[in-house]
Order: sequence, then C-alpha cells, then structure tokens
Amino acid sequence: MPSMTCSLPRLVRHCLVLLLTLAFTAFAHGDTMEEAGEELEENNSRTTLGGAASERGQDLFSYSGTFVPHRRMYIMPFTWLHNPNQSPQSPAFGRNQIEQELANEEIKFQLSFKLPLLTGLFDGDTELWLGYTQVSLWQAYNNSESRPFRETNYEPELFLTHDLNKTIGPGTLDYVGLSFNHQSNGRPDPRSRSWNRIIGEAVYSSSKWAFSVRPWYRIPESSSNDDNPDISRFLGYAEYNALYQTGNDHTFGLRGYNNLRSGGNNRTSGEFSWSFPLGGTLRGYVQYYNGYGETLIDYNHRVNRVSLGFLLNDWF
Repeated sequence: MPSMTCSLPRLVRHCLVLLLTLAFTAFAHGDTMEEAGEELEENNSRTTLGGAASERGQDLFSYSGTFVPHRRMYIMPFTWLHNPNQSPQSPAFGRNQIEQELANEEIKFQLSFKLPLLTGLFDGDTELWLGYTQVSLWQAYNNSESRPFRETNYEPELFLTHDLNKTIGPGTLDYVGLSFNHQSNGRPDPRSRSWNRIIGEAVYSSSKWAFSVRPWYRIPESSSNDDNPDISRFLGYAEYNALYQTGNDHTFGLRGYNNLRSGGNNRTSGEFSWSFPLGGTLRGYVQYYNGYGETLIDYNHRVNRVSLGFLLNDWF
C-alpha cells in the first residue's frame, strides 16, 4: 500500500475542486430557493415525505427552468473497500485481470438530475421526465498507479410519474411511476457491462418515514450482445427502500436487493445511510454497502464498503 503522506495536500486540492464542481448546481439553486422559500412552503400542501418531495421538484423547476435534483447527489472523499475486485468476470468474457494494483481507499461520488418534458398529461397528474444519474469510483489515493478512475456507471432514463395522494392506513400512497432505464459502464470488452430495464415504482410515506419499491423487467438481449447474462442471479428483480427522518433533520435510509432464490443460491445486498445537517444545503453523509451491484463491474463481486462524505441533496 503506497504512502499517502506526500500526496495528501495535492489530493485535498483535487477533492475540493471536485466537491465545488458537484456542489455548483445545488448551490446555484440556493438563491432561487431562498427568494422563493416562503411561497414554496405556502404552495406545498403535501405533508408526507414522498408527496412533499414530488411537489418540491415541480416547484423548483418552475422557478429555475432547468434541471432539478433527481436521486441523491454526494461526494465521499473517504471510503474504504474490503477486497477490491482485482479480477472482474462475467460468463460472457470469463475472468479479466486488472493490471493495476487496486487500493482499498477510493473516492466515490454521484450526480443525478431530471428534467420534465411533458406536464399535465391525461388527468393533469401525470408527467414525463428525462433523468440522468452517474456514479464514479476514483482510485485517487493510488499514487503508484496514477490515480485511475476504476469505474463509472451512466444511467439515463425516461420515466412517467402519476400523482395519487391516496391515504391508505397510517400513510399515503404518494405516486407511482414507470420508466425505461439504461445502465452501462461505457467500457470496451471484456469489461463492458450494461442492461436495459422497464422499472415500476410506488412510494408510500408519512411525515416521518417513507417506503418505495422498484420492481423491474430486464429487456432480453441476444447472447452475443449480453455482457452480463447472470446479473439477475445477483441483483434480483426489484429494489426496496426505507427512510426515516427525525425531528432534528437527521435522515436514516436502507436500500436492499434480493434475488429471491433459496439456500446457497440466495444473494442479498444492502446499503445503510445516514445524513445530517452541516449548514445551508450541505449535509454530512455516512454510507455502508454490503453485497453485490454497487457498480456494474462488481455486479457479481461482494462489496464491503464504508464511506464518509457530503450530501448535496437528500431523497426527500
């Protein structure tokens, strides 16, 4: 493991530049949101987490006229990964040895935006959106290997959301959605990974907690074009999310996958997250991931990662 002492000042500068770049869009909305704050609160009649988030996105777009946050955006300057995947493999390409010696420490960051294309569809409660999410793993502390980007996943999607606001039991079924989703790492064979899915979504929440389920159908590909034919054996057929927000604005989240197989063939993956206020739009962020599919190159490699950094926007 190379020493980080001599390269730390330069690396800190790189991290600050990256953080400022990621924060620019979030902070660019800051003045707009501050000027419109009272009006946004007055107009937002929804009291559940999911409903309020849905209205907030629509209101923010009406004031900014540009992209608005989609999923969480964050930068994790400090992550520790147990057992980096030195030999990615898939049935399509077999095992492929990575020439560089991977470090356990990485920087992880995610960008995510969406833009409404059509609003007021059908009964007025349906919208068509274009979304884009990108997550990257950067071997920034790996000085001996020239600090390469180990993996970047690109995820454009076209999706419909239909607002329901229907009270059921102790919470509200806020909205449902349907999307066409493409995810790939943009790399040549033998490290190319990709899949296309039709994804449904339903969000059920109250003023303090929220649950969502995102079942999907993978669009079949020919065997000659399928980079990862066994991906469903590891990630299953749905994503499950749970979130709880405390009175002092701390947010705890769980995200999980299961392949719904029994015995030794069962594969379960989970992510725990905690965000807390630091001031303004910036929040502290702690994340722990254990399982498969954190990124596509590791879809069939068990990841055990602890991360610490900054969150630019929360889920709700």
